[in-house]
Amino acid sequence: MMQSLSQWISRDYFLGRPIDDILSYRTCKVVRVQDRLVGLADLVVKTLVIAFVVGILIIKGGGCMEKESISGSVNFVLLGGFHGLNYTELPYCADLPCRFADVYTVSQSNVHDKYILVATLIQERSQIRRCPESADVCDHDSPFKAQDMSSYYAAGVEDFAITIHHEALAPSFWSEGRLDRFRGSSDDMKGKLVSYRDDGTGRMAMLTLAEFSPQEPIRMSLKEIVAAANLDIDTPLPGETSTVRDTGVEIDCLIRYSNTWNWFPPAPELRFEMEFVPTKAQLSWMSSAYQAVGFGDARMLVKRTGEWTSKCRSAFMSGSGIRINFRQSGMLGRFSLVELFKTMGAGVLLWLLSTWLMDQLITRFAPLAERYEVGKYEFTENIYNLRACRNEMNDQIFEPGDDVNERLRS
Repeated sequence: MMQSLSQWISRDYFLGRPIDDILSYRTCKVVRVQDRLVGLADLVVKTLVIAFVVGILIIKGGGCMEKESISGSVNFVLLGGFHGLNYTELPYCADLPCRFADVYTVSQSNVHDKYILVATLIQERSQIRRCPESADVCDHDSPFKAQDMSSYYAAGVEDFAITIHHEALAPSFWSEGRLDRFRGSSDDMKGKLVSYRDDGTGRMAMLTLAEFSPQEPIRMSLKEIVAAANLDIDTPLPGETSTVRDTGVEIDCLIRYSNTWNWFPPAPELRFEMEFVPTKAQLSWMSSAYQAVGFGDARMLVKRTGEWTSKCRSAFMSGSGIRINFRQSGMLGRFSLVELFKTMGAGVLLWLLSTWLMDQLITRFAPLAERYEVGKYEFTENIYNLRACRNEMNDQIFEPGDDVNERLRS
């Protein structure tokens, strides 16, 4: 048994095959094509591949970083007043009556949904129940009827200012090390106000309108916000005949965060850019509000209607104006060896692909392509013909000679 086992496994053989053959190192044969033009073209292509992988994929594209979406919040406050304002001097007050209105009258906001609506045109309508003149208290089942309606502009509302405070962080990255470079707020981040518009030469480009410094509050008037959206509050929207002050407008405030703004990301701190963009679909019901001011309490409606009454009254107020939606986005990154290896793997594939394309070019389409092909490839004899000849030899039937037949008879 030991002898039979030694025939299959020994120091130099394993299962009948030489161990040196099994454990041999296999490598590709390299052919040096002595052509300076081909060599120069290959060097240029390889250089472009290296520059693309290092400059575009790794440095600019962050190919060495693991990324995570930000999570953020926005708080905003509307500030304004009409002290020292004479609305008779305002040009738009000649078209429609103007009234002084405080921030509580003209604004409607929702911090959870991240929007604020500031009315520029307000309509008020009061209603009274139909009840007998002799009745001191109306029946609750008696219907309302409209009594009067008034429309007016909010005087000086374009100078009301919005103070914006925002924060952002990468939840997983920050929770692992509590590092400030994965978290920031408008109090400690640098930022800029940008707008995509004509740069003065007829070309569209992203222009920087203003810069924000840390410890400085972000405060912009409605006029500045509308101008940052490349609009004018006293000019109609495209396709409209009335001005923005009459129709209202919906604007998206896009706040984008990044920590890849330096040459070798990730950067030690966050930065942001803010952009105001009109929404693609301008819906009138999104840039207007309709709400009940009060029901059934005459004293509550005294300041709204300017009348005293002991009968049940109600008032409704609707307004159209500037609606601003706040939207936050961004990806924060940190160095990752796994992502670096993935990018390097893509670079190796590009390197091999460039070599294969060069081989196909010089062996198929270049002048003297047959010379390149002979130098690069080795050709064996025709194995198919050898296999066919062997099969034919095996299929032949040979007739025995006379001497063989004599021996068989004897």
